[in-house]
Amino acid sequence: MKKAILYVFVITIMYGCGSNDRGELVGVKSKTKWFSERPFGMVPIPGGSFTMGRQDEDLTGTMSAPARTVSLSQFYMDETEVTNLMYSEYLDWIKRVYPPSDEKFKEIYASAVPDTLVWRNRLGNSEVYVENYLRHPAFMNYPVVGVSWIQAVQYAEWRSDRVAEMGLQKEGYLERDSQLSASAEEKAACRSSTFATCGV
Repeated sequence: MKKAILYVFVITIMYGCGSNDRGELVGVKSKTKWFSERPFGMVPIPGGSFTMGRQDEDLTGTMSAPARTVSLSQFYMDETEVTNLMYSEYLDWIKRVYPPSDEKFKEIYASAVPDTLVWRNRLGNSEVYVENYLRHPAFMNYPVVGVSWIQAVQYAEWRSDRVAEMGLQKEGYLERDSQLSASAEEKAACRSSTFATCGV
């Protein structure tokens, strides 16, 4: 009887030590792989590592930009430049959420409007661009110009928030168009006319 118990014990030990998991907790193995949904109009930029800084010899010994390895994870970028139409949507959203008619919000809208004076040139006749480039329907699919670094970062943050908001709407956590306060009539009138009547 003792030999049988010893024999079962030895077989149990050998069987337990012979598995490939080595006692590690590996979780439940899933049959399906998960992939993130690609946002509309965006392309994935693969992650990786690169060397940033000076790569040649520093003769002066200042070490002003020493070389270092930087790693980035995958991210998404627009397929095309940000157009006047896209930026006008941003300005329209700011105008509805932070009305510039209210004194405490006036500076928010003013700081978001791009500098259209970048077109001004004393040797050429460019006043048409200064006055119309951002607002005229003929230029709506042209790239927006005159945007500072701060304005670009704020636009990117706003756009990321809207993409996240859209995901919450798809999952049912938010009602569709709950972030908009404009009525359906205002939206229809805005779509059917020029942006001058939309208050951009």
